[in-house]
Amino acid sequence: MWSELSLLTDSNSPIEISGAILWINLILGSWQNLTVSPRPELSTTHPMIPFLRKFILLFSLSFLFVTPAIAQATEAESDEAEKQSRVSKQADEFFVAKEYSEAIRRYKKAYGKSKVRTEKAEIALKLADCYRYTYDYRNAASQYKRAVKLKINREEAYLGHADMLKAQGEYADAIEAYEEFAKAFPKDARAAIGI
Repeated sequence: MWSELSLLTDSNSPIEISGAILWINLILGSWQNLTVSPRPELSTTHPMIPFLRKFILLFSLSFLFVTPAIAQATEAESDEAEKQSRVSKQADEFFVAKEYSEAIRRYKKAYGKSKVRTEKAEIALKLADCYRYTYDYRNAASQYKRAVKLKINREEAYLGHADMLKAQGEYADAIEAYEEFAKAFPKDARAAIGI
């Protein structure tokens, strides 16, 4: 049965060999008697069989070696993302508990591990808020500026940067930051109040 195979769609035309039977024949190597004709007495070995055999063998080998490598890389990335999000969640818990010094330490660690730009921007914004609440206005301004450079589109980042510059007495830089805030969010009146 495996050596000669002919399948019919109607009385005169052959259909393609089903995938499972083809694979079994390829693996077992019984190419000599494999036929694609509706009538076995007219069958001949198909000329593409040697080419198909090499192609499928190479495809199978590449599939066997590449799939585990991809799975391993994906698993490593998901483990790393899980660790990073765990650190960020711990920092969030410290932030909510108003333990800003510990939150700063955890956010710095999470920022270093993060590879996603939007996530880095969010962490920078939270880190800036922690510095602001601990009255470290220089570092707060630096983190707000970093969040803005990372293209976070939130009013708090622009306004926070300008407010921290103003709190340090850097009025010229603060005015520029308020103007940048006004350009980014023209409907927000806080820029005009800050200037």
